[in-house]
Amino acid sequence: MDRLVTIATFPNLTDAYLFKGRLEEEGLEVFVTDATISFTPVIARNDAGGVRISVKSGDAERAAKLIDLIRANVDS
Repeated sequence: MDRLVTIATFPNLTDAYLFKGRLEEEGLEVFVTDATISFTPVIARNDAGGVRISVKSGDAERAAKLIDLIRANVDS
C-alpha cells in the first residue's frame, strides 16, 4: 500500500480545495490534511505550516509537476 506524501501546503482551505479539485480532474486521489488549522489564529496557523494536500507516494511526482503547472498558470 502506498503511503501518503504531502505535495503542497496552503494558507487556507479554499486554496487547498481548489488545487485538490484540479488534481482530481487529472485522475489523482488527493487528501486534504490539517484542514482545521484554517480555524486557528494566524500566528498559530503559520507555525503549523498550513493546510496540506497529499497524494499516494506513487502519484507524488506527477502531482508535484501538475501543482507547478497550475501555479505557473495562476501567476501569469
